[in-house]
Amino acid sequence: MEALSAATIFKGATTAFGVMGALDEGDQAEEVGLYKQAMAEYEAKQLESAGTAAYAEGTRDQQELLRQGKVIQSDATARMAASGGGVDPEELAKLKTRTDYNALAALFEKKSEQQLYERQAGAKRIGGAVDVWQGEMQKKASRRKALSTAFSGAFDMFGGMSFGGNPTSSFKPMSGPLGFSPQMSGATRFRGYS
Repeated sequence: MEALSAATIFKGATTAFGVMGALDEGDQAEEVGLYKQAMAEYEAKQLESAGTAAYAEGTRDQQELLRQGKVIQSDATARMAASGGGVDPEELAKLKTRTDYNALAALFEKKSEQQLYERQAGAKRIGGAVDVWQGEMQKKASRRKALSTAFSGAFDMFGGMSFGGNPTSSFKPMSGPLGFSPQMSGATRFRGYS
C-alpha cells in the first residue's frame, strides 16, 4: 500500500469537513423548522385568545342590548299606560323582537369574529407543521449530501491507489448468449447455487 501523500490527507480532511458541514446544515434546518413551529403555535394561541376575547365582548354587548331593550319596553309600557290608551301588546312584541334581534346580531358578529380567529390559528398550526416537515426533509437531504461527499472524497483519496496488483487483471468477460453465462466459477460460487 502506498504512503498517504499530503494531497491525499488534505482531500481526506476536506471530505471530513464537507460531511460535518452537511450534517450540521441538516440539524440546523430541523431546528429552524421546530422553532418556526413553536412560533406558529404561540401565534395560534394568541389568535385563539383574541377570539375568546371577541366572543366575551359579544356576550357583554348582547347583555347590554337586552338590558337596554328591557328599559325601552318598560318606558314604552309606562308611556302607554300614562296616556290612558292602554298597553298595546303588539307594539311591545315589536320592541322585544327588535331588542332580541339586535342582541343576537351583536353576539353573532362576535362569534363570527371568534371563528375567524380560530381558522387563522389553525392555519398557523398547519404552517408550523409544514415548517417542521421541511426541516426534516432538509435534514434527510443533507444526510444524503454528506454520504455523497464521503463517497466522493473516498474515491478521490483512494481511487487512484493500487492495493497489490492490477484490479482489472482478474476481470474476465462472461461468455454465452448475449454475453451472459449463468455458471459461476468455483471462487464465486454461493451456497445453494451451482
